[in-house]
Amino acid sequence: MKEVFHDIVKSIESSLSDDEIDNYFDNLMSNEIKTDSNLETLKIEYIPDKELSYGHSRGHIEVIAQ
Repeated sequence: MKEVFHDIVKSIESSLSDDEIDNYFDNLMSNEIKTDSNLETLKIEYIPDKELSYGHSRGHIEVIAQ
């Protein structure tokens, strides 16, 4: 998932360095709750995996260009 996130962010916001993107992703993955944040001109929403009484909700990351 890290490589896909990197490629998506880099294609939209090419001014970010690889290290900035990788550090942002690593920090994002350390959260266990839903997170909304910004990375330059991008809005990033992280929703982690969650076990529910009726199954499992798959986590995902939304990258929104503003």
